[in-house]
Amino acid sequence: MNPQRFVENFNWDVAKYSKRRTLPELVALILSGVGNIEDELKQLASNLTEATQHLAGLTRKKGGNLASTPLEDVIKPEMERSFIESEYLKTVCVVVPKAAEAEFLSTYHTIGATIAGYGGPDWRNSRGCGEPDNNYGPFCDRKREMGSPVVPGSAT
Repeated sequence: MNPQRFVENFNWDVAKYSKRRTLPELVALILSGVGNIEDELKQLASNLTEATQHLAGLTRKKGGNLASTPLEDVIKPEMERSFIESEYLKTVCVVVPKAAEAEFLSTYHTIGATIAGYGGPDWRNSRGCGEPDNNYGPFCDRKREMGSPVVPGSAT
């Protein structure tokens, strides 16, 4: 209620603040009641601040930077079913800014082209890679033919 109405309708709580008590006792009783209410208000304010910070953190996590977001929050279960894990293939998740998506999709198949080597005596191509040169095992040049380990056309 507003302050004016409170003052107009004020009634002394005789059961709680008896007229038989001395004035110092009444003041101490009122101050302890005010102190309890103040402590309760501080606790409520602390809980509100904590809940607000938690909500802000969840909002940041949900709509924030994907580089720091757990993959479980981003990848849907139906997407996980299409992941491949085998001796020769592995699904990899890549975070790409929306502005760079087109460039990534047109060039991702060249990732790692300078680190993956193919070749050796048991592998042949039109440029002579794999031709018998009597170099086997650790003496074989397996980096004569370089290429990306990424499967072209596999991005989803």
